Amino acid sequence: MGLPSIAALVTVVAAGIMNAPAVWAQAQSSAQPAERVAPKFELASVKPITNCGEGRGGPRLGIGTSPGRLSIKCQTVDALVRQAYLANGRDPLFISSRLYNQPIKGSPAWISSDHYTIDAKAEIPESRETMLGPMMQALLEDRFRLKIHRETREVPVYELTVAKGGSKLQAAKEQGCAAFDVDKPDPPPGKHLCGVLIRSSTPGSVPAAWYGATITDLCRGLSRLLDREVIDRTGVAGVFDVRLELSAADLFPLARRVQDDPEGPASASDPTGSSIFTAVQKLGLKLESGKGSGDFLVIDHVERPSEN
Repeated sequence: MGLPSIAALVTVVAAGIMNAPAVWAQAQSSAQPAERVAPKFELASVKPITNCGEGRGGPRLGIGTSPGRLSIKCQTVDALVRQAYLANGRDPLFISSRLYNQPIKGSPAWISSDHYTIDAKAEIPESRETMLGPMMQALLEDRFRLKIHRETREVPVYELTVAKGGSKLQAAKEQGCAAFDVDKPDPPPGKHLCGVLIRSSTPGSVPAAWYGATITDLCRGLSRLLDREVIDRTGVAGVFDVRLELSAADLFPLARRVQDDPEGPASASDPTGSSIFTAVQKLGLKLESGKGSGDFLVIDHVERPSEN
């Protein structure tokens, strides 16, 4: 049996991780490494459900895993495709929301309205990321007859570079944040998640900050606040605590989930007029308009699932 939106995704390039005893390596140096067959679920039940209620279709809500088992409650095919092909099994916190929420191209309306409950079992224990990524792709292609192709074209982006005078980023404090745990997504009391954009509207608080963040984390967070993807052109390595010096009023009008056509014209807004651009300059960095390679996912075919 198999399992269960997606569409245009503008990915503005991204990128890898993994050891064996030296003796074993020498013994195997002339051997051809065995290629692992793409993992699939051994058993899977897919059932339509109509009584989900409000708020049950989010990317993390309604998904439970244990080694080799996956339980999904009340998810749309749209959400499952995004999780499988865009997040590729990772938590959506750690990819750009603009990429994750691109409008779906070439898909029927039902993939965003019909909900499904799925229970699946792997032949051997598999990680959550594997089950929600490549194994979910295989399930969608099997049970929903999903066919997808990619289109690449040039898209407008913002390039983050180092300003004249050099970076003013502050090194992160040791143990100042908590690493994300997919099974315990909320950080310990008094700590923030490492590398995740923290936004606050509380008077007197910093409205946007990152703790224990790389430049990649910063670009992902800025992409959530602006009208284009932000890509790293700094060449700066390290882990930093970053705060944007601006008011919540300046920040939050831009902090929206963009639903615009990714193939449409770039925003007409003047970057130099945004307080976010000014705040970035205070970090010894700057944002400039540029062009990037956009990777668009298009659904060619999808069907309601076959019987269990």
